[in-house]
Amino acid sequence: MRVSVTREETVERTWECARCRARGHVHLRAIGDSGWRQVWWSRDEAEAEAADDARWAVQHDAERMLGMIRCPSCHRRAPRVWMWAALRCLFPVVVALLFTATLAAVALGVWDWPGWVAPLIVFGGIAVALLPERRRWIEAGKTTVRDLRAGDPAHPVLPKAVVRALPAKAAAPPPDARARQAGAGPRSQRWAPARLAPVTSAAPAAVERPDDADGPRFLRSGDGD
Repeated sequence: MRVSVTREETVERTWECARCRARGHVHLRAIGDSGWRQVWWSRDEAEAEAADDARWAVQHDAERMLGMIRCPSCHRRAPRVWMWAALRCLFPVVVALLFTATLAAVALGVWDWPGWVAPLIVFGGIAVALLPERRRWIEAGKTTVRDLRAGDPAHPVLPKAVVRALPAKAAAPPPDARARQAGAGPRSQRWAPARLAPVTSAAPAAVERPDDADGPRFLRSGDGD
């Protein structure tokens, strides 16, 4: 006889960003499975040991989800979190692939099922194997970091900026060299536009005021009838 215990509970953990050292508290819904344990002498003792294993599995599941949480300060996740997620999925996917491939071969060869059923069986088994990891990502995505303390932007774990010197700007060639590069010869120099002379301006000459005696008779002052 074998027993198995599955435990699900909300775990409160202290979270810290591995990049900017921001800190806070999170509540995660974790699930732990003890696996199958063989009952040798006492069933109660076997169930107690399975419950203890499930309790530790819950803590381990919450530990895995801590790295999946996106930091509210630097908006990044823990380094190599995708690599660890892929490694955790490798063994279940291989087992599911072998099992579903065998089942599909039996369905096609013995039960005479149509051929389009085999891919559905294989992909369905792989999807079931990825369900635990998908649950972790969903739980980590909807988790809110409480009592957040922003990290130090100048922490050495952050990437440092590299200052590089710009290449020196080449000096402009002399006018005669530019003319040679442009293919300017005697004909081009002949049709080159002439330089414009600078424009000079001067004040207009002063105009003398005419005498009143030189004007018309009816405008002369002091001339009465």
